[in-house]
Parts: sequence; structure tokens; C-alpha cells
Amino acid sequence: MRLAFLLLLLLAAVTAAEVTIYAVDLTTGARLNNTIIVLKDASGNIIEINYSVLRVSVKPGSYLVSITVFGQEFVKQVQISGNETVKIPIPTAVIEASAIDAVTKRPGNWTVEVLGPDGSVLARGVGSTSAEVLAYNGSGNRLTYVVRAATPFGAFAEEVQPSPGQISQVPVVVPTAAIYVQLLDSVYRNATRFPIYLLNGTMAVAEGLGALKAKVRAGKYLLSYSVRSGSIYFNFSRPVELMPGQNVSLVLFAPTALVSIYTQTPLGALVNNATISVYYKGRLIASAAGSPFVAELAGNQTYVATASYGPYSANATFTPLAGSRAVVYINLSIPATATTVMPTPKTATQSASRTTTTTAATARPQPTTSSVGRPTPSSTAPSSLPGLYVLSALAGLLLALAIGVASLAFLAARRA
Repeated sequence: MRLAFLLLLLLAAVTAAEVTIYAVDLTTGARLNNTIIVLKDASGNIIEINYSVLRVSVKPGSYLVSITVFGQEFVKQVQISGNETVKIPIPTAVIEASAIDAVTKRPGNWTVEVLGPDGSVLARGVGSTSAEVLAYNGSGNRLTYVVRAATPFGAFAEEVQPSPGQISQVPVVVPTAAIYVQLLDSVYRNATRFPIYLLNGTMAVAEGLGALKAKVRAGKYLLSYSVRSGSIYFNFSRPVELMPGQNVSLVLFAPTALVSIYTQTPLGALVNNATISVYYKGRLIASAAGSPFVAELAGNQTYVATASYGPYSANATFTPLAGSRAVVYINLSIPATATTVMPTPKTATQSASRTTTTTAATARPQPTTSSVGRPTPSSTAPSSLPGLYVLSALAGLLLALAIGVASLAFLAARRA
């Protein structure tokens, strides 16, 4: 009995097969790690499970091998006849991903990821990364992956369907553009310190003083800059379109003008100590004592300059052209004012009144006041007698003339 049992054990040992099972790359044949291997009998009952490599002793026959890799299950039926190594081919591929700066044509310092069909992150890196993936799933359908780059200019992505055994290079080109702007003075042609902005809508994506340098996402922008005249800023702008990979260099000229203001008398003599002020729409821009007054203002704008020196004052309106050196002369004059005239008083028998006259109007005479008391009704003022004598003499003279004329007329009639 014991002999029979030993013979059966020996027969079983002789007929059992030592089997090694693992997954390999379909193209290269290299062994794949990080896999789950399950060996089942023909009825689907699990015989053995292991990671990466499965070693087992089984009787020759038909078995099912299940390999799970990258979240996908591949099932293959194998026939075992003896000691052997079973290699299960898996359709793998490699994705090499990168985030490329369109300006430099090199990987940028941005996060790049490879996402699986289910959206899970398979690989992540800065500038570039790579991942080993499946070209097909267990049912034989092609798989689609996404390469995504996260940058300050936005997120950009590319899809890829790799081929088995191939290395798929997937560059995600980030549409950047570079711009450099200089803002020069129109008069002196040198650098300014005026503020300049690169606007995307109402948001400034870059700014500088006198110059601006930036790398931005390609698109349409507005270059805005300001020219200062005293406390007032005049704003100017121009559109600019930046294409992906473009490196743009621009030179802008701020529309400034150099203005020199001189004051002079009506005879043309320069007045060096006048006080000069410049206004724009009623707002004071600058003021100083001394002539000439020199200032750099925004060109193509209309200003009013006022000057005063003692009783003299004047103003002038001027519009300097951008890039010009304008000279303005202000002729000082005395403002028109009322002048008082005091005539010499008259002297008469009665006391005379004082009269005041101005160039604007004649003053109303004041009532006269007599220095002699009022006469009684029955008496005649002595000062009126000479007048009566004169009137009597004139009447007698007129009567004598009339008589003479009549006599001459009578004599002439008789002769005729």
C-alpha cells in the first residue's frame, strides 16, 4: 500500500510542470514590471496570483493568464506542456511630452503632464516628462492620451494616440510672443521716464517707465503711454498685434514740444523779471519768475500763458507742434483803468462849485452856494445895475440905426 502511494507521488512529480509567467513589451520583448498576474484553470478558478513574475507548478494543460497593467486587463489562453516560461505580449508605447516656448523654441519652465484615458495623471515634470502607456486596451481599442501644459499664459493641451512599440513625441507649443518698446522724447530723441503700459482690454499685462519689455501670450493688445505737462497727464495709445513666436521691437516718440516764453514792453524791450504762468483749460501747469520761461509740454495742445510785471500784464494763446521748439512773445501793457481828472476851480462873484470829471463819465455838478445873503423883495441887487445901463444903450443905438436906414431910402426914392 505504501509502495503504491509513493509511486503515485513520483508520477505526480514527474508529470507536474514548472511554469514562469510575466508580461513583455510587444515590440522590444522587455519584461514589464508593475503588473498583476493571475493564473486560472480552464473553468476560471484562480490557481495563483503574483506581482510582475508568477512562478508555479501545474499539470500540463490549458490555462487562462490574466495580466493587469496600467489599469487595463489583458487575458490570454495558454497551453502548458512542460517546464517553460510564458511571455504575455502587451501593446505598450512611450509618450515624451514637453511644453515649448514659441519664442525661444525650447522647453519652458512650466508644468507638463501626461493624462490617461480616465484623466488620471500618469507623469508630471517641469518643461518635459515621459510616460510608458498602452496603445490599446484589453479589447483591442486604441487609447487616447492628453499632454497638458500649465503656464502663466493659460493651460494648453494636445491629444495623442500612440502606436505599439513607438515613442510618440508630443510638444505642446505655448503661443508666446516677446515685445520691447522704447518711448523717446520727440524733441531731444532720448529716453523718457513717462509711464507706458501693455493693455489686454482694461488690464495691464506689462508696464514700465520709458521702456517696456515683456513676454506675453500672442494676441491683440493696446500700447498706452502718458506725457506729463506739469500736473496733467495726456494719454496716447496705439494697437499692436503679436503673433505666436514673434519678437517685436518698437520705438515710440512721445509728442512733446519745447516752449520758450519771453516777455517784452510795448516798445519791444525784454522784461527779464516778469512772472509767467501756463494754463491748460484753466488748470495751472507751471509758473515761474523770470524770462525766458522754458518748459517741455505735450505737443499739439492749446495753452494760455499769462505774464505780469508791476502794473503790466498780458496773456497769449499758443499751440506748439509735437517735436518743435516753439518761441512765444508776450507784449506787456498797462490794463485800461478809470483815470480821475481834477480841474482848477472857477472864481466868480458868487462862490463857484468844484466839478470832478473822469474819462468814463462826467460827475454831476454840486449846487452852488452864494457868499452874499438873500436880498429883500423891495430892493434891487447892486450887481444887476450895470446890466440895465448896457441894455438901455443898446436900445438907443438900434433906434438910431433904424432912422438912418429910413432916411436913405426916402432920398433914393425922390431922386428916382
